[in-house]
Amino acid sequence: MKNNQSSFIYPEVDDVGQIIRQAWSDLGDETASLENMLVTGQNDTRATVAERAAYAALLLSQPHLASEVIQRSLAEKRDDLRPFVLESLRRMRIVGEELARDDLLGARRILDHWTSASRAHLGLSASE
Repeated sequence: MKNNQSSFIYPEVDDVGQIIRQAWSDLGDETASLENMLVTGQNDTRATVAERAAYAALLLSQPHLASEVIQRSLAEKRDDLRPFVLESLRRMRIVGEELARDDLLGARRILDHWTSASRAHLGLSASE
């Protein structure tokens, strides 16, 4: 990491990759992690937590539960309209539309596309 003479520390790209690899390795069993995300977040009123739970349900082949979590979250009255919350809601609408059409493969393709785009943006390979 490098310091620009201020109080801010900026991680290098290699550092970010290492942090992400370490975080993934700390997760352990993927199925158990997804189940935990689903159980802890499916009734959460925070959009980002509900989004994570919905995608976990989708990855666990529970599209009806994913759809329920998304619809409940989208119906929630929100005072928090920060950009990242609005982006979370936008993504859930996209996936929710696929699930409403009963298109599980379409919803999974969207998640796969976002995953690939995030990996590319972070400079990670598919195996990381």
